[in-house]
Amino acid sequence: MKKIDDAMSKNPKLSAAQTADVQKFRAEGEAFHKAGKHQESVDTLAKAMKILDVK
Repeated sequence: MKKIDDAMSKNPKLSAAQTADVQKFRAEGEAFHKAGKHQESVDTLAKAMKILDVK
């Protein structure tokens, strides 16, 4: 989540749809994490990281 937050703080060049997707995946990933569903969290956060091209 921190990598996504850090990448987003740098105002990446994303379309409005990509930005919305990143925000959605970030929120869903955190919700899964808090619910103890760690694999779902990792998978969902990976989608946001792919859009941002973050590893």
